[in-house]
Amino acid sequence: MNLSARAKTAAFFTLQQKMQVADPATRIGDADDGLSIVDVRDSQSPEFQQLWMIYNISFPEDERRSFFEHERLLDDPRFHFGAICDEGVPVGLVSYWELHDMLFVEHLAIAPEHRSEGYGGRALEHLQYYADRMIVLDVEPEDDSPDAARRVRFYEHHGFRYCRRSVELPTYWFAKPVVSNLMVWAPNNAKLTQKQIMRVIRRGIYNLDVAVAK
Repeated sequence: MNLSARAKTAAFFTLQQKMQVADPATRIGDADDGLSIVDVRDSQSPEFQQLWMIYNISFPEDERRSFFEHERLLDDPRFHFGAICDEGVPVGLVSYWELHDMLFVEHLAIAPEHRSEGYGGRALEHLQYYADRMIVLDVEPEDDSPDAARRVRFYEHHGFRYCRRSVELPTYWFAKPVVSNLMVWAPNNAKLTQKQIMRVIRRGIYNLDVAVAK
């Protein structure tokens, strides 16, 4: 970890000690196991600062939005920037889009000191329990590295299917194009082809109406 990353991590630990996510207007989950997913929409709030720190620690620059891009999305009711909370204390984040035919998960990350404690899997299970449509996310191709293969196995363990045909999603501002693979969890025999999924993502999130190659 470089100096900048260490500084961000230290700042996050300090902020986490001071803050907890308040009762939200939008919440997924109940108190049965203490885990909930809470929408955070005020970019000036301490709660948002907590999530933004985790976000920047967890993802490289090409895989995350700028603050300006992100702030513009917070008024879009389809976009959710959620704190994964255990008994009200943030332990991670999940950002996703609630589109017509599916939920598209853009980012899922657990705070460094809470990794390997099962929170990522529990957060996925919460989304699956409350979702009334398929859930789609994208991952690095499993052959890229041992870490990429482990991530694929993690999602497969939670019922996601790895689509072996690679895709190239639209990029964030100034980001380099990245090849990835979709993973799909489909309840109630919900079915969309990969081409249909890509069309929904391109139109619904990026406002692109460009044909997707077969």
